Amino acid sequence: MEDKRKNESDETYNEDNFKESESDFSEKISQETIKQKKRRDFLIELFLFFILGVLVGVAFKTEANKKIAIGFNDYKMKIQNQDYNIGKLQKDLITKQIQEEEESQKNSTPQQDLQQEIP
Repeated sequence: MEDKRKNESDETYNEDNFKESESDFSEKISQETIKQKKRRDFLIELFLFFILGVLVGVAFKTEANKKIAIGFNDYKMKIQNQDYNIGKLQKDLITKQIQEEEESQKNSTPQQDLQQEIP
């Protein structure tokens, strides 16, 4: 009888031990899976940010190519209306200078011209 009791107590002890070790094992597995899931989620987010960066870069580059021309591609630019016409401004300045010279010549006397040439 004592042997039966001893065997029964050993069995219960073994079952309890097994349950504890099983719960410890499941906790370790769950902790490892949680770590793996977190790492996998982090890598997925990193990959998505990389893809987003590439797409934003491509979008900026295409917009810049449309609007910015530097150097040898200037002839390909679409010429838009400008507020200032440089050719017209130059003509106006030249005509003003000519008019001022003519007025100064009309207003000056021959004596003043001689005095300016002497020094």
